[in-house]
Amino acid sequence: MASIETQLLEMAVGEIKTLNGFLILRYGDDYLVNERESTLNDAIEIISKNKSKGFPYNSVAFLIVKPPSKVLGHYQIHNKKEHKELLKKALDKKALVYYCDVVVKEGEYTTPNPWVVDYDSVRSLYGSLNSKKPDSNIKSPKPHKYVEPQIIEEQVDDQPDEPSANEAPVDEMRCPFCGKKMNSTPGRTLHIKSKHPDMYNEYLNNKKDK
Repeated sequence: MASIETQLLEMAVGEIKTLNGFLILRYGDDYLVNERESTLNDAIEIISKNKSKGFPYNSVAFLIVKPPSKVLGHYQIHNKKEHKELLKKALDKKALVYYCDVVVKEGEYTTPNPWVVDYDSVRSLYGSLNSKKPDSNIKSPKPHKYVEPQIIEEQVDDQPDEPSANEAPVDEMRCPFCGKKMNSTPGRTLHIKSKHPDMYNEYLNNKKDK
């Protein structure tokens, strides 16, 4: 797996992903780590605290997806050896690997969004962003962005709202669904995305109407 710093730097503005059990949103040059505003160095330090525990294979599901969005199979793996084998299988199929935490909701196992692309599979398939030639033998041009599989909820906002001098008063900076107080608009967006996924589209539509 790529280093924590590399994975954070490769995140696009507005992208949400899970690293070592932390839900992360990038906005500008900073990050929200489990709703806590952090610089890049702070985020690396926070996320690295869980690194010693290793990758939580027992609670993560994997997909092999052929670009742009054809799901070829879903997998549960148990260790780094099986992880490498899965990456090789994806490369043989000219596909990418995605993963997501498995949680229990209403007595059933489920995989809530977002699914996260495994950047080792991206580098294997398309080559490093800094390399002159791709590592694979694919002749098609290197895409500028990767299309998520259909099971991934489409991101309506390209970028989260940036904090500004005209930020809403503190008493208005609350989750409209549970009333939890937030420090910033990006924090509220991340909270609703992770804690109230069924209401996320409604929240975005309400923002547009204002």
